[in-house]
Amino acid sequence: MSRELRLGALLGAIEDYRRTRCDEVIAAAGREAGALRHEAHAAARAKVRATLAQERARLEAEVANRQARLQTERRLAVQRGISTLLGEAWPLLRAALAEAWATPGLRRAWASRQIAAASALLPRQRWRIRHAPGLGEEERKSLAQASEVSSIEWVEDSTISAGFAIEAGHNVLDATFEGLLADRPALESRLLVLLEDEAR
Repeated sequence: MSRELRLGALLGAIEDYRRTRCDEVIAAAGREAGALRHEAHAAARAKVRATLAQERARLEAEVANRQARLQTERRLAVQRGISTLLGEAWPLLRAALAEAWATPGLRRAWASRQIAAASALLPRQRWRIRHAPGLGEEERKSLAQASEVSSIEWVEDSTISAGFAIEAGHNVLDATFEGLLADRPALESRLLVLLEDEAR
């Protein structure tokens, strides 16, 4: 074989080797680029998911915060409404009690209930009853009989605007206007229950 042929064969072999090697390097680079693209896409998706999760958590926290503020504002509005309602109801209650004492039938009912309560709670001997003006002699006799107390001292007290206070020894049942209205929070609670029952 001539020298030129051998040189041509050698150059052809080198070209074949170069082509094969280039193909291998290009294929390896393609696989590596594909892997890098896959990793980059996975990292980008993970980053997007993390960002979305953070944004969702932020939005959920903001919604929860606004709902809590709204509930607080509603509760405060209800409390203000209740406070206004009780503020309006309190003078009406006072007027109703004054009217009840001034009306004979209502006064008898009021007095009878309080005498019955006192009979259940206090010793039934030697009562002293301080009462507002307006409680007549017949009413006092009737109440004394209902109480079944052996001795009652009746004292009209002009400082009492309505009702009466029953003293038995060191015990006192205060059924005066002032005494009945003394525990305002308890009365307001009962008024709310009554108003809720009426609303149903």
